[in-house]
Amino acid sequence: MTEYPAFLDVHPGPPGGNGPLPSEVVTGAWMVQCGGALRASAIGSCMAVGIADIKNKVGGLAHILLPGVAPAGRKDRTHLYAGEVLPALVDQIRGLGGERMVAVIAGGGNVLRRPDDTICGANIRSAREVLEKLGVVILASSVGGFERRGFRMDLERVAFYCTTGCGVEELLWCNPRE
Repeated sequence: MTEYPAFLDVHPGPPGGNGPLPSEVVTGAWMVQCGGALRASAIGSCMAVGIADIKNKVGGLAHILLPGVAPAGRKDRTHLYAGEVLPALVDQIRGLGGERMVAVIAGGGNVLRRPDDTICGANIRSAREVLEKLGVVILASSVGGFERRGFRMDLERVAFYCTTGCGVEELLWCNPRE
């Protein structure tokens, strides 16, 4: 198995039930676990990408800051880029028994309302392109606009939720068998 830097945190998750509060995935980090729940807060132009295996209830969440891959000579920053993080995330999920993976994405909002902002759209495109190359189907998304978001995934139910602005948490997708 590939070795990954220390900012990758692999958790076993709580045994059965809903367990404790979700583990927080901060900007520029990702986490993989069996069962339990994960969340990312303060998602502006960055992207939250939740990936799960519906059958095996293993998955991970990446809170990605930038599109593409790290520039040459900046391999110390790979944890910030969609093109580096998502393949590593998928590899780690496979290492915990994940096979047929699906994704839900959120973010890419122009929260500063800058007319010339290009990072938002680039982050959305990059996440979609990398997931497509990895063969991971995106089942739902909440992207773009001008509001910050929060994202939560429940690996017990294989359900993905999003909060936009000061709104209430909404279900984006849930395993229909649960």
